[in-house]
Amino acid sequence: MKVLVVDDNELLLEISEASLSASGFDVITSGSALGFSAALAEARPHVALIDVLMPALNGNHLVEIARRRQKRRGTPSTPSLGNDVPECLFILHSNLPEADLATLAERCGAQGYIRKSSRPGALGEQLCSFLRQRGLHSPGDRGSTRKPGSQP
Repeated sequence: MKVLVVDDNELLLEISEASLSASGFDVITSGSALGFSAALAEARPHVALIDVLMPALNGNHLVEIARRRQKRRGTPSTPSLGNDVPECLFILHSNLPEADLATLAERCGAQGYIRKSSRPGALGEQLCSFLRQRGLHSPGDRGSTRKPGSQP
């Protein structure tokens, strides 16, 4: 499963990549909000894990832009970016209070959020748990065939 991680903090980007890779995810990283749309089209990730507080453009605004682009293409309101990009789940990633993250995710159309952890290596476990809670498989799940965005 391919995950695009967008975070302006290079150290957190490296830690995130290591944690997700250790959990079996194929990880693509971007240290900037600029080029997010191009990264989605090129990488074709199943999941986009997006830092909220970034210079120039916040993560919730990146999700809103992707959603508007989706609507212009006439695609349904499922987690998909249109014909040229496969289904993708948008997940906000921040150390903001949980209530704030929940509100931001709902407002921008993200499928959810994961709070940043102070425990190195936690992100892979958190993403696997997030996917399982939604009935989706993660790389560690054996025998599951459902992918993010697919219908039950």
